[in-house]
Amino acid sequence: MRGENICRLEESPTLEKSWSKDRHNLAIVFPNLYYGGVYSLGPLIVYNLVNHLDDWNCERRFLDYSDIRNFDVVGFTFQYELDYYNLIKILKKNNIPEDKNKREPWKIFFGGGPSVTLNSRPVEKYLDVIFLGDCEDSLPKVLEAYNLEMKKGKNNFDKKIFFENICNIEGVYVPGMSKRTISKVNLENVDYPLVQPLPVTCGKEFVFGNSFILELERGCPYNCKFCVIPTVSGFRYRKYDDIINIIDQGLKINSRSKVVIYSPSFVHPDRNKIMKYMTDKNIKFSVPSLRAELVDRKTLEIIYNGGQRSITIAPESSERVRKLMNKNVKDESYLKLVKLAGEVGFKKVKLYLVVGFECETEEDISNLVRLVKKCADAFGRRITASVNVLVPKLMSSSNDWKVDKTKAKKKLKYIKDELKSYVNSGKVKIKIGDVNNSFVEWNLSVGEKI
Repeated sequence: MRGENICRLEESPTLEKSWSKDRHNLAIVFPNLYYGGVYSLGPLIVYNLVNHLDDWNCERRFLDYSDIRNFDVVGFTFQYELDYYNLIKILKKNNIPEDKNKREPWKIFFGGGPSVTLNSRPVEKYLDVIFLGDCEDSLPKVLEAYNLEMKKGKNNFDKKIFFENICNIEGVYVPGMSKRTISKVNLENVDYPLVQPLPVTCGKEFVFGNSFILELERGCPYNCKFCVIPTVSGFRYRKYDDIINIIDQGLKINSRSKVVIYSPSFVHPDRNKIMKYMTDKNIKFSVPSLRAELVDRKTLEIIYNGGQRSITIAPESSERVRKLMNKNVKDESYLKLVKLAGEVGFKKVKLYLVVGFECETEEDISNLVRLVKKCADAFGRRITASVNVLVPKLMSSSNDWKVDKTKAKKKLKYIKDELKSYVNSGKVKIKIGDVNNSFVEWNLSVGEKI
């Protein structure tokens, strides 16, 4: 496979140790393609954390480089429910029984990430242990318990005793044995994943190129009713001095010259100061989706000076629906931001839009289209409107909603038709999400089986 060859390219820097009979081996798997998964923060956290334990070695694996047969412990990180199907593909490719009860007793398979934190039922048949929330505190404790049981030898490894020893660790869920508790670590007390391996030569498919991933904050302080991030992560941010130290060390260790900022809402109180530090040192950077009401011309100019030429904002729906969903951002805030972006010199603006709110009316869809047109006119260049179907999740205020494919397709067609003149004139580029995928994702997010 082409992906297998990609993954065999030389990576730098790395932390892997030599294989040893006295050292256990863990594979952390991103169950999707390598060129995207290398930038995922979850596997990088596990990779750095485990490789700093004396008696463990950790390697990353991906859908297209998925040889996991020789590892004692295998973990999967799930950002999206649709990747559950790739879990099964990887097990089959490695001739590993799908039923966890039919594997060697010392082989432990675990899962983590936002999808399983919200609802782990679809994957409990395949995984022994589920990490809920953050794993920086809980994973070392689980591996220590594994070491203790392995001292008896592989043939005497007792899974039941191992499970009993870990089921009371906060954030560790053993299906059928323990309660669900979500771990949320203090970011000041955990090490940052400074070593971030990339291929020595990154092709065009590597969207962030040769960059260092920087997590400013974890979670979100807002409580939009359709979003589960506050439930999964709460909200915490790193101190300014710690962030500057991470930037300096990370760029040096990895020989990188660009920073990609990860943040669900990008509300760090020192965000301008952090970005200004990087521009003063000629460090290029990119930022995530912006909260329109928090961005002024000064912020946009700093972002522009950091080398970014596009911005992303997420109006989601009409102003009325946003207010009902506890996202109190007015249309005028988005229009003002888009206009300023054009004046500062940005080349692209992307809007994230959603249909499928229960309170949504035809008038709301019309107002959403109107907002897109106004944004295009205000920006003066072509904007991209990405429209998707809302996927209700467990543990959110929208968990009782359903995905109605017929209604969703009708709404998406209306938006596409109403924007046709703007698309033909080159003012708007529209991307419509796959309704069937959203329906499947919804079933997985609230259901019990894959």
